[in-house]
Amino acid sequence: DTMKRHIHYLLILFITIYGLSAQNWTDTLYHPRNVVLEEFTGIYCGACPNGHVVAHEIDSANPGRVVVVGIHTSDNYSKPHPGSGHPDFRAPWVSKIYSQASCWYFPTAMVNRTLFDYGLCSSDTGVNKGMTRGSWAEASNEILADDSAEVNIGVRSLWNESTSTLSIDVELYYHNSQNINNRLNIALSENNLIGYQSSGGNDYEHNHVLRYMISSDSSNTWNGVKVDNIVPGEWQTFHFDYYVNTAQDTLIFEHTGYGHIDTVYRESINIDNCELAVYVTDFSSSNIHTGVAIHAKNDSTNSEPSSLSENIQSNKKLKVYPNP
Repeated sequence: DTMKRHIHYLLILFITIYGLSAQNWTDTLYHPRNVVLEEFTGIYCGACPNGHVVAHEIDSANPGRVVVVGIHTSDNYSKPHPGSGHPDFRAPWVSKIYSQASCWYFPTAMVNRTLFDYGLCSSDTGVNKGMTRGSWAEASNEILADDSAEVNIGVRSLWNESTSTLSIDVELYYHNSQNINNRLNIALSENNLIGYQSSGGNDYEHNHVLRYMISSDSSNTWNGVKVDNIVPGEWQTFHFDYYVNTAQDTLIFEHTGYGHIDTVYRESINIDNCELAVYVTDFSSSNIHTGVAIHAKNDSTNSEPSSLSENIQSNKKLKVYPNP
C-alpha cells in the first residue's frame, strides 16, 4: 500500500509538472486556414464606411476565423487637416504593407496577401493583391475553405498594469516544411475609437485600427521576426515584452514628405479596447499562411490556462482559435 501511494503521488507530481511546462496555447492537430484581412482605409475616405461594413460582415459570419486589421496609411485620406482636431490613426511603415496592394484608391484590402484573379483594383492582373470591397467575401471564403493550414499559432498575452507592459508568448507548430524562413507578425490594434469619419460624422466608431507592429524591430523593419530552422512536428517559441505608452499625444514617428518633416502623434491608447493580431507569412512577407486574434489584455488562444496563477491573471473571456 505504501508503494502504491508513492507511485500515486509521483504520478500526480509528473502530471502537474508536465501540465505547467508543456506548450498549451495551441495543439498539434490540423486546422483550416484563417483569414487575415488587411483593410486600407482613411478618415477622409467617403466610401470607407462601406468597406468597414463589409469587413464586419465577413468577421461576424465566421466567428474566430477572421482577423481584421484596419490600416490608415495615405496622407490624402489619413492625415488630419491642420486645426481640424480630427484623429491621426497613421502608423509607422504601413506604406510598405500598402505597396503590396498596388492600389490607388480606398477602400481596398488584401486577403491573406494572396493574389486572386478577380476583384482587382487595377488592370495589372497577376501583380496587385488589393481588391475592391465587392470581392473580399469571395476571397475570404476561398481561404476559409482551405483545411490545410501549414502552421498552428498559439498566443498568450498578459498585461502588467504597474509597468504598462504586455508580456506576449507565441507558439508555432508547423505541419509542412518551408522552402525558406517565414516571418512572424504581431499587430496591436484598437477598437471603439470615436472620431471623425467622412460619410460617418464626428462620432464615428473606428474599429480594428492598427496602432503598432510589435514585431517590428529597431531597424524599422515592418515585415516581422524571422522564423528559421523550421522542422515539421517541432515547436517554435517566441517571447515579446512591449511597453504600451498610454499617454496622450505620443510621438510615434516622423517622415519627410512634400519637402517638409511630418510629425505624427498617436492619441492615447486604451488597453482594454486593444487586440493582438498574430499571423505568419512566407519569407517574402507576400503570403499569409494563417492568423489569430486575441484581446491584448490577459487573453489566450487556449481556454485552459496552464497554471493557477495564469488563471487568476487571465481574462475570463478566453477564446479558442482556430475554431474547428
